[in-house]
Amino acid sequence: MSESLLKQFISLHDGNINDFSEVESLFEALYDKHFIMISKDGKTICSRTYMKKIHTHLLATGTDIQLTQFRKVCIGTVEMEIRLQNEEEDKVIHFVCSFEGDKLVRAQITNCFATRHYMEDLDMFNLTERFKTAVGVCVHTIKHDTSE
Repeated sequence: MSESLLKQFISLHDGNINDFSEVESLFEALYDKHFIMISKDGKTICSRTYMKKIHTHLLATGTDIQLTQFRKVCIGTVEMEIRLQNEEEDKVIHFVCSFEGDKLVRAQITNCFATRHYMEDLDMFNLTERFKTAVGVCVHTIKHDTSE
């Protein structure tokens, strides 16, 4: 139930400008009153109150949030990755989220990339093309060696 609420809440950030009041009941159902978000280096960076302000801003700026990865790690814990896009930023954030009952109590940021860097990392400096070139050189060398 709680994972589906989280997915539903994320889907409401669809790139259209919305008022937080339209999603407030879902926010209240999802976030525990003692919710905390932890940064990559282990420091508490925000509370439930601040998360409400963040989502108010994201909705008001027409932010599009796409869920790019979501998997249940164990009971009460999910790992997820989102891509957050608006006119101010375009980034990918990886989280591990913990639930107690149906409430989200903690989210730990494990990685955050500007999307441009993330896409470059996925391509690994164009390794696919470099591999094809290397294979072509090897095939050519083998053909050349066997003809001698």
